[in-house]
Amino acid sequence: MLEVADINGDNKPDLIAGSIPALSIGLVSVYLVNGDGTFTHSGNYDPGISVGSLVIGDFDDDHHVDLAAGGVDYAFVNILRGNGMALSTLLGLYDWRRTWCFSGSGFQS
Repeated sequence: MLEVADINGDNKPDLIAGSIPALSIGLVSVYLVNGDGTFTHSGNYDPGISVGSLVIGDFDDDHHVDLAAGGVDYAFVNILRGNGMALSTLLGLYDWRRTWCFSGSGFQS
């Protein structure tokens, strides 16, 4: 899986890749664009599940890019929160069969 989004706020598209290792939990890797056609690996993030899908959005309404990682074998989605410089903390584990309000606004996200 591969997604493109400006993770670090430099107005340049960065790469977010999800992997499914054979016998372990998946990882999400972030590669920041250097501006010359190359990328720098900025880190791996453990969403706590085997990653089956990735979705980019602002799930907590803070104007920073967040990442939702959907599980392969589970009915759950983990949200990795963006802070404008990188992905940072795990926002939460959510059951995809329900509708959640991530921002606290009371409206469905």
